[in-house]
Amino acid sequence: MIYEGSGNRYYSNYQGIALMGYFAWYPRAGHLQIFELQSALTRTNISETSSKFHLAADIKGEYMTNLNAVGEDEYEGQTNGVTVLSGLMQQMTVGDIRYCCPVMIADEIANYDLKGRVAVAEDYLAGDLQVNTDLCMTVASTIADYNGANDAFAALADHTLMREDGALVCDMIMSKVKAREGTKELYTCLSAYPFAMEGPTEEVEKPAYEDVLFFILYDRSDEEYNRGFPLAHEAYYQLFEYQVNTLGEKAVFQACYEYLNSDSDVNEVDFLYNLDVDNGGKTE
Repeated sequence: MIYEGSGNRYYSNYQGIALMGYFAWYPRAGHLQIFELQSALTRTNISETSSKFHLAADIKGEYMTNLNAVGEDEYEGQTNGVTVLSGLMQQMTVGDIRYCCPVMIADEIANYDLKGRVAVAEDYLAGDLQVNTDLCMTVASTIADYNGANDAFAALADHTLMREDGALVCDMIMSKVKAREGTKELYTCLSAYPFAMEGPTEEVEKPAYEDVLFFILYDRSDEEYNRGFPLAHEAYYQLFEYQVNTLGEKAVFQACYEYLNSDSDVNEVDFLYNLDVDNGGKTE
């Protein structure tokens, strides 16, 4: 196949390239969902099987890919996703990890403890994330900053994709969480919370149930919903912080992870509001 042209998030032009291995910029087998309407997030589609790729590129300037060079501007490799990046990027090796990153954050990457952060995320998930720590490539800010909770991190067989700002623990954790219908507020709280980095800095009171009941009472398409959303959203996040203070980050995440990845018919308000009661925490 021949690929050319450009776009907004996954672009390819003379100034730079951001084509990610989880995005179908080349033919992919099967019927893939690329966008989730409920969570308003792009879906990362990582193939479970690997294929042999041969890439011949006509690109001005230096570019980077996870495939191996076999000739001038030709690359090959067996992988489950091909990533191509170019622009204000550079390659550098820190310890035994090779990074492809923007030149502006090279100093930060030089002090980056990727393996340590992987270990923290795996502790939260109580399992193996299967993160490749040989090659780490940076997701362009055009992707990660625009509804990028899903595609800010991706673990492929031979390389790892991460965003520039270094919220790696949270990104790795969220890569294993599913956003299902009726759980957008809880998913948003999780994706915005800096897991294993710093918790709430002050004591947070548990908000009144009526303050967060809003998300059950109103349909999201209702005009009244738009007027009441800001205060209800603030109350819901306050409730989330309260539960973190009461039960601890890890306990709250693991409970949320199990809830979001299940088919529970409990609504997201009741789940979060009763989390301390269900787990033996302090009650009012």
